[in-house]
Amino acid sequence: WKASAKRPCNTHHAMNNIRMKIMSNAKFSATKRGGEQTEIGEIPEGWDLRKIGSLGRVVTGKTPPTKDANNFGTGYPFITPRDMYGQKYVRTTERYLTEKGKGVVKSCLLPPHTVCVSCIGSAMGKVVMTDRQSITNQQLNSLISDHADPQFIYYGIINITNKLRDAAFHSTAVHILNKSAFSQFKIPIPKESAEQRAIAKILSDIIRRIN
Repeated sequence: WKASAKRPCNTHHAMNNIRMKIMSNAKFSATKRGGEQTEIGEIPEGWDLRKIGSLGRVVTGKTPPTKDANNFGTGYPFITPRDMYGQKYVRTTERYLTEKGKGVVKSCLLPPHTVCVSCIGSAMGKVVMTDRQSITNQQLNSLISDHADPQFIYYGIINITNKLRDAAFHSTAVHILNKSAFSQFKIPIPKESAEQRAIAKILSDIIRRIN
């Protein structure tokens, strides 16, 4: 599939809907249960403001040597910004790594349901999830979550994409967010995992209806 084969207008509309639903859910919860003032404004009682890096392990991708053709072929999806065009899960990629290629960058191997974020240039802030073991190139930072629901984190990061872009565009001539800077960004998140899953399900249902 090419990016042009997707429906960019619907995708853009869907992303805006996600952000609106996240914010409206938080405002409703804060009104209903009481809220707490934080550096980003009011968040609902029973929620925390957490750094991305505190929610699991952040991994910056890596490209195996391209001069060795045996690193590429079939096997493991090799995700780059070119493979991120509005879909939630990356199911196909332009290139794949072989077992040999995976071995070269084995420290960057991502499990299913990892949240991957493009952190460079015009693709800054694109967010996807893995549906199987995958590897990304060095333009992506990914979160392997062991402290929160990855589906909720996916939507939570989508909600701060403008902040990611603003920070990068004001930092260096080459617009980039390194692992350290990316890990410091914060998202509001319910303390209870059941609430995280319930909100993520609502947002996923919205996307399915739009698409």
